[in-house]
Amino acid sequence: MTAPRPVYICGIKYLYSTPARVNKENSLGEANYRKKTLKVRKNAGSIALNTLLHEVIHIAAYEHTSHTTLGQLDERDVDVLCNEIAGALRQLKVVKK
Repeated sequence: MTAPRPVYICGIKYLYSTPARVNKENSLGEANYRKKTLKVRKNAGSIALNTLLHEVIHIAAYEHTSHTTLGQLDERDVDVLCNEIAGALRQLKVVKK
């Protein structure tokens, strides 16, 4: 696992790490709002970026409780958003994977 690194989401410091496992069974990523942690499983491979974006969207929805539209996103909505953002970043060669 890499040492946790700070990342600011919605102006709030979360600690990002890439452990061999996340706490949720069979999950590639995890956001813990209480502990302010963000994890993406180390061996997530080519979908690590998608997983990271997925968890960031969940954090944004959680931290922006006054934004009703964000709060109403379900897992399918979050998947569509993160996949499209990741695809655009890859096409623009902003990220390699």
